[in-house]
Amino acid sequence: YRAIKRQDGFETVWKNIKKYAKYTDKLVVKYIVFSMNSNTEDVKNFINKCIESNVKKIVIDTEHNSSQGEDSIFGKITEKEVEMAILLKKLALENSLTYSISHQWTEENRQKIENA
Repeated sequence: YRAIKRQDGFETVWKNIKKYAKYTDKLVVKYIVFSMNSNTEDVKNFINKCIESNVKKIVIDTEHNSSQGEDSIFGKITEKEVEMAILLKKLALENSLTYSISHQWTEENRQKIENA
């Protein structure tokens, strides 16, 4: 969180998410997959934080410019990022979380994630 947002608000964000999680039908938490967080540890920690906070719905998203192959400080979407999106989906299903896949993904990558 600190590396991306350049501030130390991680615990505050999750405290607020936990507070709003009582509105389970309205709260959706987004994981934006890109080069800086496309690793198994971060994905598993995110799912665990969702479970601890009683989050029921997630969005598997990606950074727009990275997804479209444009220049981005966050790098381009590679197979590694797609694999992590697939892991997010798998862990969501295993933990009874509802997931959706953002429109930001290319159609090809969206299909890979959906069909995995």
